[in-house]
This record gives sequence, structure tokens and C-alpha cells, in this order.
Amino acid sequence: MRAWTPGLLGIALLLVQGCSEQADPGDSGQDVEDGLDAADEGEPGDEGDPGPADGDPTTLPLGLEAVYRVSGPGGVDVGSAAWVEADGRLWVAWERFDAAFTSSALWLASSADGAAWSPPGALLAGGPAYRASPSSATLAGQGWVYFAEAADLYGQVSLRRARVAGGAAGTPEALATVPGLGSLLSWPRFLALSGGRVALAFRDGSGRPRVAYSADGVLFDPPVTVHTGAAAMAALGQAPDGWLAYAYQTGTGGSMSSWVRTSADGQAWDEPVEVSASSTNVHDTTLVPRLDGGLDLYYIWPCSAAGFCLHRRALAADGSLGPEQQVTLPEVGETSKPEGLRLPDGRLLLLWAEISQRGAGGEPSEQILSGCLLAGDAPPVE
Repeated sequence: MRAWTPGLLGIALLLVQGCSEQADPGDSGQDVEDGLDAADEGEPGDEGDPGPADGDPTTLPLGLEAVYRVSGPGGVDVGSAAWVEADGRLWVAWERFDAAFTSSALWLASSADGAAWSPPGALLAGGPAYRASPSSATLAGQGWVYFAEAADLYGQVSLRRARVAGGAAGTPEALATVPGLGSLLSWPRFLALSGGRVALAFRDGSGRPRVAYSADGVLFDPPVTVHTGAAAMAALGQAPDGWLAYAYQTGTGGSMSSWVRTSADGQAWDEPVEVSASSTNVHDTTLVPRLDGGLDLYYIWPCSAAGFCLHRRALAADGSLGPEQQVTLPEVGETSKPEGLRLPDGRLLLLWAEISQRGAGGEPSEQILSGCLLAGDAPPVE
């Protein structure tokens, strides 16, 4: 795997995130329209085996035959958000940047079975240069996509949400300003909590991981600081019985550690626990509710010279961790930015951005939204 350098392009620094507040955008030489046109015209990609709805857990690690592509080549897919509508159809929204990171848009695809996906299309037309950081939430029976938009990568970010149903998005609604939320590099991520509340995890202008809560999904309370040092890739999860966990990563370049902290009330946070000591380069931890309670952590570290593979392990309320389990083989491609959605039949729709091309400095220049269906969770905490 190529070494990371200080000259990574714009938000590409955040893709392998260090803890600096800003990065130099640089210029990769690819026009934004080239990337978006290629995505719109491309085929959804290989369709994986949907797998059993119940029965034995999926055998891991997964090879290429179990993986499908949701998106196509020609852009840099990063974060994604998935949901199930009342008719059982699956929907995925994701952010796609051009290779130079001069713009981004939100894209959408759907599936009846989680394996065969529709050709991607735009979720919202028009808008500013950047729309990014999609999250999904169902509040009082209404589906929403939350996101951020800005005219400039480093400029002031605005938070928005739009109603979604059947592939159509309503007019975006503005959310109240959240103190400490700066640019798109704050990487805001929303989570629908039990009781109808909404949480917003982000890093502030100094890089500190923070979380703010809202009773109505629009107006947020003053944010709580989870970690006083600089960090990146803030992510929040809620276990089925209500406790919360917050993941983030610290370090720079090719030396990165991921951490998780738990909380009973979302205000006071326990001491950080290292997600994995198997590598000195652990990234992109996300949190998925388990079928038996608790949470599973999904994250990446380089499992071979080919680059990053997905791994997972269980997390208990006291911060205890279960055995680590490798999810993907190197043949699947370099994985990044995992996200998970629990389906009505108990299986997990697991999505990630495959790093399909890298620039001369090692920065991702093309990423393709891909995924699989998993039966069973990570081995439990002993």
C-alpha cells in the first residue's frame, strides 16, 4: 500500500483522516462533469448473492463473489446512508465527489433484494457546489435524509434535511446552526435515537469530537464534547437497550488509531477503548446494533500489501470488546467508510466505498460504493 504524504488532495486527507483542521485542496486535473456523467451512465455493477434470510451466519471473510456494486466508476463515493421503506424496498443515498474535490452531489439507488441495484440517479437537483454527509432517519413514520451543504469546501456549512419516499425527495429544510460546526471537514453525521430524538456527531473547528441532541430533529441543544483532543471520523451508535457509543480516530497519515467510548446518558462518557491493536493504521469505525443487544464495530486496517480490509468486533456497554473478525478478503478491493443497516429479516446490509484508484501521492482518486448482505453478527463479548 502506498505511503500517505502531507500533500493529499483536499478532502482526500479526510478520507484517510489525520487530525489537522484543514488540508490543501490541490488539483487532480479531472473535471467534475466527467466524474458525474460517468456515474450516471455506468451500470450498477456485479450483483452478489442475496444469501439466506435466516439460518447459519455468513461465512467470513468474504470473497469477491459475495460483493455487489451500487455505484459505478468515474467519481469518489464516500459516505452513505441506507433505509427500508414501508413496501420493503431498500434505498441508499451517498455522496459523490469529483476527483479534484471541487464539488459533490447526493446520489440515490434502490433494490428489492439488496443485491440487484437500480442505476444511480441524483437525489436532489441543483444546489450549491457541495452536498455531502448523508444520514437517514425515520421520525414519526416519515423518512428523512439529513445532509450538509456548502459553497466551498472550507466555507461555512449549512445543515439540511429533506423528506424522502419512493425515490423522491422534498424541498430541503434548513436546520438550526450548531455551535462549533465549521466546514464540511467537520464531517457531520446524524443518528435517529429512541424516543424520536436526533443526534449529530461531528468534530469542531479544533478537531474535537462532539455530539449535539435534538428533540424535534431541527433545533439542537449545545453540543457535548466527547474527547478534548483533536480527532476525526466521528461516529455515534445506539444499542437496542439505549446506551450510546462514540467512535473517532487519532493520528496522522499512515499511523492512525481508532477509539470508542460508551455512555449511559449521552452526556458523561467512559474512558476511551482502542478499537483494534492489530494494526497501527486503523480507520473509519462505524457502529451497528446487534441482534442480541449491544453494538458491533466495523472498521478497516491494511490486511495485505493490497490495502485495507474490513474487520468487525462486538462492543458491550462497559467498553469490553469481543474477538476481532475479518469481514473481507483483499480480492474484494480496498474498503473504506463502512455503513450498516439492519434489515427486517435480521440480516445486515453492509456498504462501503471501494478505493478503486489512487493518485500519485496515494490519495484516493476513484471510489465506488459497494456492499454485501450478512447473516449473523460478530462473535459476542466473552
